[in-house]
Amino acid sequence: MEGRKYVEAPLHRRFLAALADLALFLFVFLGVFAIFEAAFSASDWYKGAHEKTEALLSASLLFVQGDDGEWGAPTGASDYQAYQDLLLSYYGEGIHEAIPEEAPDLKGRSLAYWYNVNVIGLEDIDHVYGYLEIPSPAKEKGPELFQWPLLPGGTTDKEGVAVPADKLFQSGSAYDEEGNRRPLSNLTEEGREELLLFFYDESGASPSVYYNVAESFFSSSPYQSLLNEEKAIRRAYPMAIGLAITFPLVYLLPALLFRNGETVGKKALKIGLVNTLGYQVTRGQMCLRTLPSYFFGAIILLFVPQQTIALAILLGVLLLSYLLSLFTNGHRAIHDYIGATIAVDMRSSTVYRSRAEEEAAGELIRKAGEEGERLLQEGEKALEEERKEEG
Repeated sequence: MEGRKYVEAPLHRRFLAALADLALFLFVFLGVFAIFEAAFSASDWYKGAHEKTEALLSASLLFVQGDDGEWGAPTGASDYQAYQDLLLSYYGEGIHEAIPEEAPDLKGRSLAYWYNVNVIGLEDIDHVYGYLEIPSPAKEKGPELFQWPLLPGGTTDKEGVAVPADKLFQSGSAYDEEGNRRPLSNLTEEGREELLLFFYDESGASPSVYYNVAESFFSSSPYQSLLNEEKAIRRAYPMAIGLAITFPLVYLLPALLFRNGETVGKKALKIGLVNTLGYQVTRGQMCLRTLPSYFFGAIILLFVPQQTIALAILLGVLLLSYLLSLFTNGHRAIHDYIGATIAVDMRSSTVYRSRAEEEAAGELIRKAGEEGERLLQEGEKALEEERKEEG
């Protein structure tokens, strides 16, 4: 067994090989993913799922359709009225319409009264909604910004929608001397901004009526179910197919084709694999070394719904494996232990298929050495005889 010789691959070259393989993996994966994402996005399957999501958004009466045809919040509105109108439509179709079934004694009570009390937070003048209040973080701020509307003569209009508080108007009152409501253009700049933030503060820095309702809608089960179906068709399925194709193509196929289990990165940096006895790895070992990582990744991506979290878990396990290799015998990673392999420097190693081949090679080397010695001795003898003849 004198011919047997292998040298473990240095860590820095193994790291560079891993980076090269990862770069190749990402390049191939992104290409495959882009092809299948485009195919799925153009399919009737995706279009049908998207149409169902759009129909739900439209039917809610809570959103507007933008120039791109998508439904969403009316961002960039110049005053609060755009948000309030959508809320009234939404509540009119939903919560308020359900009240007569839950509390028959409230029949005939207007949507405006319900909205003023339960959404804006104004005083429940007739004391009818005490046990039906909807939790709203904005209701504490509402009474500072809104007031009950007034009828001609100054009496409270219980059937009208709340109007901005007097202090928010430049003239100091929501009504003129004749009892007519002042236009919203009479609001102070600060008042206009406060009302907008009361309804839609995207930063979340202050309670926001419309924003909170929209977020609740987006997190509701019906919407999330449709959205998840849409995302699965457009993202998850192309990603799963991309991984299913790319991982074996980059990590398994080259290792099965090359003699010493190299990937493209390992081949470029002259790194190969041997088994724990120092002999050539088998195809079975390469499958055992590679496929557990493949199936582990597939399980994580299938059962962890958040793709960002799933990718973070996979990256964490990969980093953990490489960190462990810093402290293990022979700097072996987790997949090396599973496959019973050792990474070696092919520039300084001689790798045999088996002990029999190693012994046969050793025998050939021994015989070649003996033959070389014999030829050398014969040459020296002939040279000596030639010298004697010349002498």
